[in-house]
Amino acid sequence: MTSLVPYRSPLAVDRLVEDLFSFPWSLPRPAGFPVDAWVEDGVFVVQAAAPGIDPDEFKVAVKEGVLEIRAERKRDQEYTRGRSHIREIGYGLLASTLRLPFAVDAGKANAEYKDGLLTVRLPMAEAMKPKTIKVRDHKGLPLVGKLLGR
Repeated sequence: MTSLVPYRSPLAVDRLVEDLFSFPWSLPRPAGFPVDAWVEDGVFVVQAAAPGIDPDEFKVAVKEGVLEIRAERKRDQEYTRGRSHIREIGYGLLASTLRLPFAVDAGKANAEYKDGLLTVRLPMAEAMKPKTIKVRDHKGLPLVGKLLGR
């Protein structure tokens, strides 16, 4: 017969560590948003699935190379009057953080909420954009002109 009790190590030290880092000592963390993130033409784009949240509830911030998205999904008070059979939709604070792949210009960032998706666009900082360096010969003429006989 299979036991339904979670595995517990017989070693006293392992049990002590498990007990220290399990409920009630651990504090609950807010649930996060499911996100997709990609880089497109020098812009870091993040889409967060956040249906049912009022756009005014979002707080989007960039600090020390980290993007933080926070919002609160509020419970519909009318729904709580009836007798519920099943409740799977979470309510309360939602938060997601992402380390940015490069320095961004937060002053040019924008966020848009449409059809349950929050889209945040963070352009790469000018200092991080690749620069083209022209190669010249020792006389200061561009090498391209010299090769073409100009």
